[in-house]
Amino acid sequence: MKKLLSLLVILQFYCIDATWVIASLENKSDLIFDQAVRSSHASGDVSIQSISKKIKNAEQSDKIILTDDGFGTVGKCKILAHTPSGERVTILFLADPTNRIANGRTKDADIHTRLLAHTRNQGMMARVMIEQDGKKKMIGSYCGYEQENQGFQLLLKGSEGNYKADLIPVN
Repeated sequence: MKKLLSLLVILQFYCIDATWVIASLENKSDLIFDQAVRSSHASGDVSIQSISKKIKNAEQSDKIILTDDGFGTVGKCKILAHTPSGERVTILFLADPTNRIANGRTKDADIHTRLLAHTRNQGMMARVMIEQDGKKKMIGSYCGYEQENQGFQLLLKGSEGNYKADLIPVN
């Protein structure tokens, strides 16, 4: 019984879920939001109607409150958008233990992200990445959240391919 209990405690540490959600979203960039989706292995991207409706109808400077759905890293959520010139852009949300990012053992751990993770001594790292022309680039991160489903305010800024995302904890 003691061995089983010890094994369960160890397993719990390996199964830490680094999820985070977007509680509010503010778009001060030139990106035009088209749709919010969740990735599904079986059926590809599935639209999240409640959020898609909010982001499509919002004015560029409006703060969009997303309290009705756990939108973030749970379910591999993404925002599909386009630039004023019509170029397709995907905004991705990732979360991993910081040490795994630093060691390059996570998806999309480029050299910039790995170096940033090496300088942090916190448990989890939230990342916002943008995919444009088939290339992924980190545009924002936050290190140090510890609770599961941590809420963040996401502020997008920039134009003409130079984008930045600020993550501000809300809990």
